[in-house]
Order: sequence, then structure tokens, then C-alpha cells
Amino acid sequence: MEIKVPIHLWNAGIGYNWKGLETRLRVENLFQYYYVELERNMGEERKISFNISKTF
Repeated sequence: MEIKVPIHLWNAGIGYNWKGLETRLRVENLFQYYYVELERNMGEERKISFNISKTF
């Protein structure tokens, strides 16, 4: 019998637009929670991304 437990992942993001310039900061798996998606396959670790884009 396979026992399943809940996964507690926290993702957060923030963005700001100013004069056609857009910045975004995103953090996935904020608290570095270790979990498995399938048996013996670990889920993704913390991932941080920062994006800047300009609209012309």
C-alpha cells in the first residue's frame, strides 16, 4: 500500500511597472520544502527569477 502525504509548497511573486519598464521577482518553493513527485524523484528545489522588460 502506498502512503501519500500532503505537499506544502509556497510560491511568491511581486512586480512593478514604471514608464514602460516592467520588473518581476518570483520565488518558487520559498521555504526549500523537500518533497517527491513520484517515488525516488525529488521535486524542484528553490528557484528565484528576476525579470526586466521594456515596452516600446
